[in-house]
Amino acid sequence: MKIEKGVPLWAPLAHRDKYGIVDLMEVGDSILFEGYQASHAAVVRARKGKPERKFASRKENSGYRIWRVE
Repeated sequence: MKIEKGVPLWAPLAHRDKYGIVDLMEVGDSILFEGYQASHAAVVRARKGKPERKFASRKENSGYRIWRVE
């Protein structure tokens, strides 16, 4: 057995962030969600701790789309 330093603690699957992909969005990018609640939750998640990020959302036939505008 050996002691290892600097190995990050991984998050259990049940606790991983469902909407973490929004952190990768750049201005002009968009994502289509199946429902309003999912799109709203993604925007809330994206702006958490980063209020300078701005998003727009619109209803589409098959769901709700969000765009990063700032």
